[in-house]
Amino acid sequence: MVGETVADHLRRVRLERAALALRDPGKSVLAIALDAGYQDHSSFTRAFRLRFRCTPSAWRRRPRVLPALSDVHRFEITHSPGGSAMDIHIATLDPLRVAFLRHIGPYNECGPV
Repeated sequence: MVGETVADHLRRVRLERAALALRDPGKSVLAIALDAGYQDHSSFTRAFRLRFRCTPSAWRRRPRVLPALSDVHRFEITHSPGGSAMDIHIATLDPLRVAFLRHIGPYNECGPV
């Protein structure tokens, strides 16, 4: 429905987070690539160039305005006083097919999606 597979979604979000991490000059491009799940600098650079049309190093030299990012990973979770906490369970599952709907915006407004 949104023209993006789960794998494409994960790749995009990881690259967008890496683009944000590149604002930190104290962190190497290789460290950012590894944090984003890439095995080496060259595969990260290829994927980054496809997404942002420039290398990670060139992106790092850009002004701090990052208009190409989608904001999908920048949100705040707010709790109202007296609200209940989320009941979180971690489980290992067998491989399965999944479907997802993409929501861009505040987490607390994703209910209609």
